[in-house]
Amino acid sequence: MRLNWRKRRLGAEDPRPRGARDVSGLDAYLDVEERDSKKIEPQNFRNLVSYILKHPAPLFLGMGIVLLGTGASLLEPRIFGYAIDEAIVPRRWDLLVRYSWVFLVVILVRVVTSIAQAYFFELLG
Repeated sequence: MRLNWRKRRLGAEDPRPRGARDVSGLDAYLDVEERDSKKIEPQNFRNLVSYILKHPAPLFLGMGIVLLGTGASLLEPRIFGYAIDEAIVPRRWDLLVRYSWVFLVVILVRVVTSIAQAYFFELLG
């Protein structure tokens, strides 16, 4: 017996045993997807590895771009902290403008590297 929403909302107990899953809707679909999904064929994996070994430039460029983007992501809060500590609190507006430009450049580097990362890894397959 399924309780309606009013009884559930008022704190009535659910008659199903604890831990029982409601296998309807999305859960049922996902169960079927997991059951019917194929595993990676060894031949497909070998083809991918051989292609990467023939064309290593996109792999290494992608990995370098990941490192550059990660560095830019790590710089953002540090620059923001410096701007607060050294420009906003002491009211040095010339430094605030400088830190703002640096922050903008770091954000642009992060955005461009995330796009380039997706491009180079898409080239790999």
